Amino acid sequence: MNGDFQPWLARFFESYYRHRPVNATFVGEHGFDHLLPDFSAASVAALASDMARLLEEAATLDTATLSPVERIDKRLAEGFLRIQQWELGSQHFQRGNPSLYTGEAIFGVIGLFLTDFAPFAERAEAAVARIGATSPHQARANSNRPMPTSRKLARSSASRAASSNSGRHSARLVRAASRRSGSRRSASPPVAAPSARCRPQGSRASAMHRPTPSHTGQWRGASEGRSGGVVLMP
Repeated sequence: MNGDFQPWLARFFESYYRHRPVNATFVGEHGFDHLLPDFSAASVAALASDMARLLEEAATLDTATLSPVERIDKRLAEGFLRIQQWELGSQHFQRGNPSLYTGEAIFGVIGLFLTDFAPFAERAEAAVARIGATSPHQARANSNRPMPTSRKLARSSASRAASSNSGRHSARLVRAASRRSGSRRSASPPVAAPSARCRPQGSRASAMHRPTPSHTGQWRGASEGRSGGVVLMP
């Protein structure tokens, strides 16, 4: 095992988690659960500097001394860094992709409740912090790319609505955390599938039928191309 490679790989992951806190949550690194990514100019410059430094350090590593697995790890990490450098300078990431901001905000909260990695109250507290950071997060999205006035107005309205709702949602999470008990609520009984609607053709009277999905297909196939037949409407 190369003595220089493992410390370099550790620095790679430290930078990855620090600049991508939502990704860190999904990976299982929970030291950044209360944060959203920072796409301000200063933070993006710091990220670009980190990636350039890591690539420069990687170029000095002696590949001949690495194990086969380490060589693969090195190539994957270097490829990721180069792709991220391109994305930061393109119009397809923080400069011009609104879904990046909404996706980080939404999945930043969802990711906290997919597994019971910590007590519910602790995860709810992290969710409240991320919801509270949503408004400045969206403000940076609006400032990073010029857009038509109509879209600016729509974004502004959505941002105000999110801001007014965030306090209410945060309070609900806090109340849920304080009320949560160890018992689970019983599952709701399954809801019966609605009956299929039948439309008569010709002189036949209307009828109602409750087929299974496979039965539906059989009836539809049997009725196609037959005059005066009954066609089941999904």
